[in-house]
Amino acid sequence: MVHVMNNITDEPDWEKRIFDENCAREWRQKFLEVYNGLSPEMMDWVIEEVKFKAEIFLEKGMVTVLDGDVVKSDVAITEDIKLALQEDVEPLENITEQDKDYEPGSGGQVVNLVDPSLFALAYSRSQILPDRTIGLDDYLSHSGRAKVLKVKWEEHDPFSVINKGRTRTKREFLDLFTAYSLDYQWLPCEIKFKDTTKSCRIASYINNLRPDHHRPLYDALERIITRAIPLWNSSLTPLRSEQLHRRNRIRFERIEYLPNSNSLREALELGSLSDLEDIYDRLWEREKSRPVKPPETGSLRLWLDRLRSENPIDLRTTFRHRGLQVIVKLANIELTPETPGYTGTPWHFQGLLNEHVCATAIYNYSCENVTPPMISFRQRLSLDWLNENYFDKGFGLPWLPQVFGCNEEEKQIVDLGQVSCREGRLVTFPNIFQTSLAPVHLVDPSKPGHCKSLVLHLVDPYVRIISTANVPPQQADWWDGFNIRRDVLAQKGLPVELQDMVLDYLEPYPLTIEEARELRLNLMRERDRIRREQTEKLETWTFDSP
Repeated sequence: MVHVMNNITDEPDWEKRIFDENCAREWRQKFLEVYNGLSPEMMDWVIEEVKFKAEIFLEKGMVTVLDGDVVKSDVAITEDIKLALQEDVEPLENITEQDKDYEPGSGGQVVNLVDPSLFALAYSRSQILPDRTIGLDDYLSHSGRAKVLKVKWEEHDPFSVINKGRTRTKREFLDLFTAYSLDYQWLPCEIKFKDTTKSCRIASYINNLRPDHHRPLYDALERIITRAIPLWNSSLTPLRSEQLHRRNRIRFERIEYLPNSNSLREALELGSLSDLEDIYDRLWEREKSRPVKPPETGSLRLWLDRLRSENPIDLRTTFRHRGLQVIVKLANIELTPETPGYTGTPWHFQGLLNEHVCATAIYNYSCENVTPPMISFRQRLSLDWLNENYFDKGFGLPWLPQVFGCNEEEKQIVDLGQVSCREGRLVTFPNIFQTSLAPVHLVDPSKPGHCKSLVLHLVDPYVRIISTANVPPQQADWWDGFNIRRDVLAQKGLPVELQDMVLDYLEPYPLTIEEARELRLNLMRERDRIRREQTEKLETWTFDSP
């Protein structure tokens, strides 16, 4: 049902056509033929819920899909903003081949324009201002006052976790059991709300994007972030009180079986009753073969309209004084006739725990000669309530495949579906499930193509993490012509000879691009290890796992 609604809301003018009886009838017939198991009663619900979604879309310009708080909008970012962004990123693209920053491991298919993993915060290496913050206009005025950021605990402090006869350290404990990094953190920029309008402004530099060199791009990003906030509100609101914003389309309260000739007596008469194991096997096969009466779909009621308006998240109102923190990434997928396909990304969550990413926005602002980019969503299937109410230690849940399409022994992951991230569409979602970018291919394999994307990660606004307002720029080339430490020492009245002695003593800072890329490789290795561990745990968890 949710897949059908997602498909319908991808149709042109769906918000108007759904109220046309002829069009609704065509969609009804089309999807009943395409989807096995979709009943006429289910399609009745789908049509009515899409009408409800259309009313919300006509009011807010967005629609929620996949039943996972994924929000999409083809009108949130206007054409003039898209064109401005395309134009303003050109200075980042029009550089020499040797200066391009190709994503490690992408085979030269992904070019990073703004990468939060490059010049990320590195504990025990990066410097931080202990008593002041950096603004957008004075971001080069605070070096010499910063101090190296130390890790919060000693690396070899014993921790009371015993494994194979040895005590693990706190670092090892965190590495094993959480997705928390003690080495690196993406740096968000600070976002402030303007008092006179509903727009917002970027209040500290975006990591790897010089404000004085790219002021028009900052303006475009401010406009996009402003328009992403209402979609983030919609993505996050159901997490505040799930019962207020969701209700089962199909209520499942008890098991009902259809008439079946394979009676209990017949099952027991097939073989020897002296073999308990044989009896158990026959009873199990009987339970698995008993046809379950499909749960019935109800009818859509107007509780949706009333409950959807209760207690919504409003980031601007709640955090108008505190502001937000946003991590920015700009990257291009570039395909050629020699390399016509991009394999996509593995399943992953957004960021690590110390970055506190609560929601993400994806905006593909230019797609040429490539298949529509699709982002997939999945999460663990929670059947705890089934275990409490229906699980029989003797026979388990033999009807589980008929009702939920899964077995007790299989991995309990539900694929929520895919959402098209076509050009001009803004998509937001909370960081509660794994995502994966599906493969992208050239439409015409004889010509090159590209997909240019902007990704915005919203930091949990109830938590403040270290941002670019706290860390002076780490890029050495940003300081060309501005000898930061010598200027500070000269202001102290030190002669040149003493200045040289002090500078020789200090650890080299800022970082060269070579040093930053080496640190990025370490950061990526750490994240890839954590991602693989998370995925392994997710995919090996079964219904009867502890």
